[in-house]
Amino acid sequence: MEKSFLDQLNHLRDIVSTNLLDNNILHIEETSRSPFVYINSESGKIIFKGHGIPENSNEFFKPIFDFIEKNFKNTKDIEGHFIFCYNNSSFEKELVFLYLRLSTLYKNGVNVECNWYYEKDDERMLEAGEDFISILRIPFNLVELEDLKVFLNLKFD
Repeated sequence: MEKSFLDQLNHLRDIVSTNLLDNNILHIEETSRSPFVYINSESGKIIFKGHGIPENSNEFFKPIFDFIEKNFKNTKDIEGHFIFCYNNSSFEKELVFLYLRLSTLYKNGVNVECNWYYEKDDERMLEAGEDFISILRIPFNLVELEDLKVFLNLKFD
């Protein structure tokens, strides 16, 4: 599973670096406090990776929510990948709102599957994923990784 997803991330890096982005894609660069975000409404891919500690989580998520509401009306399948080394509580609250939007799409017939990646022995991130599972009604997988840094260090430039 890790190798296949790594191949997908490398493919996305190639797409981003060649500027083949269009109106179906939202791309937010990673900072030291906020994650890289790649959302493609045509393919249904949603990828978050990095730190989830922006100064204003509500402001960070606003363009993401707007993009999903505007562009996911005709999306048939959604595959989410969430790879974080740390999130604060306000960021996790906004993630719940994101997952609730995905849950609404799921209830309306869209195939939705989310993957929450956490590093082996990282109890905090495992528990965060378990908390999401307990409140969500969408397919939500917990994926343990031996070395989360492999995914966090991928650069999309």
